[in-house]
Amino acid sequence: MRLARPLAARAVSAALLLCLSACARADVPRPSLGLYTPGDSPSPAITPAPGASSPSPSPSPSPSRADGGAPSPSPSATKPSPSPSAAKPSPSPSPPPLENLTLDRGSAVMERYDTLTLTPRFYPANAAGSVRFISSNSAVARVDGRGQVYAAASGSAVIRCVSGSLTAYCDITVVVSVTEVSVAVARAALAWEGGVQPPTYAVGELCAVSVAVAPADATDKAVSLAVSGARAETLGADTVRCLGAGELTITATAVSGASASVTVTVVDLAAFAGEVFGLVNAARAGAGTAAFSADTATANAAHARAEEIIILFARVRPDGREGRTALDDCGAVYAEAGEALACGQYAPAAVVSDWLASPPHRETLLNPAFGRAGAGVALDTDGVFYWVMVFAD
Repeated sequence: MRLARPLAARAVSAALLLCLSACARADVPRPSLGLYTPGDSPSPAITPAPGASSPSPSPSPSPSRADGGAPSPSPSATKPSPSPSAAKPSPSPSPPPLENLTLDRGSAVMERYDTLTLTPRFYPANAAGSVRFISSNSAVARVDGRGQVYAAASGSAVIRCVSGSLTAYCDITVVVSVTEVSVAVARAALAWEGGVQPPTYAVGELCAVSVAVAPADATDKAVSLAVSGARAETLGADTVRCLGAGELTITATAVSGASASVTVTVVDLAAFAGEVFGLVNAARAGAGTAAFSADTATANAAHARAEEIIILFARVRPDGREGRTALDDCGAVYAEAGEALACGQYAPAAVVSDWLASPPHRETLLNPAFGRAGAGVALDTDGVFYWVMVFAD
């Protein structure tokens, strides 16, 4: 009996030990084996059983081995939970709706065949939208989808820029500018044996000016006249009044800036008559003949005859009377009278030279029986000079 008792006691002790061991394992909670990924929620805190002291931290126990080999991997260790931000990026914000639409200009003046580009402006600047362009008159101004406008012909058109219910406008005016100007006067240059006489006018005369512009379909053909050189004044766009002797330049300028000029000669007929009188007296002095004395009646008669020989170049007057009757009309008292006529010479020296080269005229000019004389000069509408000297005793 002594031998059996220790065996039973050991059996009971083993059973008790096994029971105590089992109870101890049931009371102590197992540590969590879940994997923490940044961004995930942390594992819930472990709460000790009532009456038990909090277990001190210890390394996680090794995973159980099913067959004594390598530990089985934890599902959470091999397949980490993806971060929501990495899996699906945040969408970009949608552009704001278009609130207002304008163009970079509201109107434009274009030269025919020119182009310009209209630029739409959105508000807000980053608003979403597309535009289309429309011309109210494609025969005048055409526009493409990029807003480039082509000026086809003179006139007006409205370009519309449309986006949805919004519209912006640009008024287009197409012009055709004057590119060439030509200007002329009524009188032409005259060629004589002694040279070329430029277009010539007398002081006090009106000079008619004609101006032509090109192209013929120019939008604004208006021109303005300006004068320089000899003293003159413009009377509108086609007339100049000559006020002083000398070279006169007349310039016609179009609105576009294109211009052209013509130069004429303006003479003082009274001064020319005085030069003739002086040259003849110089010739008389050279011949030893006394100089003519100036006389108002003979001077007036010479001026009247100069105007008459434009109508009828003869020693009789247009009314059929003799030429010397002009002295009578001017109140001159005389016993003997004479006259010298000429036309075409364009300077006093030229006409006196021609007279002195003609024996009958030279004899009259140097005749000592004539003590008084007057000279007259006239200019016809073609710019031809007519010269007269009237003599009396």
